[in-house]
Amino acid sequence: DTKVFVQGKLFNADATIGKFGAFSHNGLVIDKGVSGAKFAFGNELKAVITAGRVNVSPNSANTNLQDYRAIELAYAIDDKTTINAGYHELDNSSVANADKLKIAEVGVTSKFAQDWTFGADYAKSNLDRATSKDTSYFTQIQYKAADVKKEGSYDVFLNYRQIASDAQI
Repeated sequence: DTKVFVQGKLFNADATIGKFGAFSHNGLVIDKGVSGAKFAFGNELKAVITAGRVNVSPNSANTNLQDYRAIELAYAIDDKTTINAGYHELDNSSVANADKLKIAEVGVTSKFAQDWTFGADYAKSNLDRATSKDTSYFTQIQYKAADVKKEGSYDVFLNYRQIASDAQI
């Protein structure tokens, strides 16, 4: 997936414009390319607003671009614990009886001991069908944290993901 974008300050925000990778908290709701704009701002309460188009059929010969919008928030309760919330919306013409796919997401990340971190996320969509798989979960425990800028750094983690087909983009 080719990405071509520019980044810089715009309207007092860190702006990304073009085709870039959208990645929700732990990638639970979205982890794919978006053509559009993303604005990140805030100090204590951090916010990311994204609007653009996403191809919902990337493995198909057909392109199925749909409008995507999201707002994601993160708030550090203290120096060890951060809570996050997000709302994602996709014009969902490919799903019968659904004008828009709406997904709400909440989560927490907490450093509970030296070099140890725990994280959990929950996401639920608005789809209410008999066969709907509308709820996703993510949990992870991690030791250390790899830093690509630091030679010899590493991390080890164990996670569990249940990613429902109707609660992801």
